[in-house]
Amino acid sequence: LHDIRATAGCMPGAAITEQVDATHFKGTVKSKVGFYNRNPLRVQEELETLARNEAPSAGANAVQAAAAPADGSQRFAAFQCPPR
Repeated sequence: LHDIRATAGCMPGAAITEQVDATHFKGTVKSKVGFYNRNPLRVQEELETLARNEAPSAGANAVQAAAAPADGSQRFAAFQCPPR
């Protein structure tokens, strides 16, 4: 990483555009971004896991989905249930 030009040359889409001084450079990086279709059931499972993990910080020990997942998010109701 000491040779910034060599490092940039190893990165597809990266280019040094200007050397400002001996230790500072300006450059560009091009990246392709695409859509990735995820399995809806897997998304729902992961959202439920996140809700269960956050429940204790809300003083709850149980969660229940309050709505269906939409656009990668989901609402949950959190409850404090008595121990069994």
